[in-house]
Amino acid sequence: MKTAILGNFGLVDTVELKNLLHLLLSLITMLSSLPVTVTFATTSLLLIANTAYSKPLTVSSNYPVVSNSDTNDLVCYMQTANGTTLNLSRLCENKPQPQPIVKTEVVISHVDYEDNFLIGNVVNKSSKTVHQARVNYEIIGENGSVMARGAMSTEPPTLRPGQTAKFQTLMPGGGNNVKTTSVEWDE
Repeated sequence: MKTAILGNFGLVDTVELKNLLHLLLSLITMLSSLPVTVTFATTSLLLIANTAYSKPLTVSSNYPVVSNSDTNDLVCYMQTANGTTLNLSRLCENKPQPQPIVKTEVVISHVDYEDNFLIGNVVNKSSKTVHQARVNYEIIGENGSVMARGAMSTEPPTLRPGQTAKFQTLMPGGGNNVKTTSVEWDE
């Protein structure tokens, strides 16, 4: 075993000394590169931000410049910060077409209150089978405002075209303060 004297620490094994020196050298190398890494990262961020915000936006030929007096005839236009008016009608032409409103084809056909139960029927008047049919309802307070909302499943939950299903739920207080609002289903 080879030993060496290291300052005030006394005798130290040379292998141990070698490991300590290697660790110290690694630590010094790592710490010395830290300011370079931080400086590089900061400089990169500053350069990126400077580049991104220093270049002016360009106007494409897709949006022609028009005079301010012509804006009365335009549906879509934009005025830039420097006062230039751009015709953006091309953007407005590509509006998505609204979907046609489809009449509800699963309807509530009958509602009654019997012995604290809200009872009724739902009819599938569509040409498709519907699944998980649910009747939505509201509980109305004495002042006429909606106090709560709920939903109940139909029995059976799947309805073929033309089929009728029943719904029923317990409504304490006679059910006179309950109003059915709509039917929901999955296709």
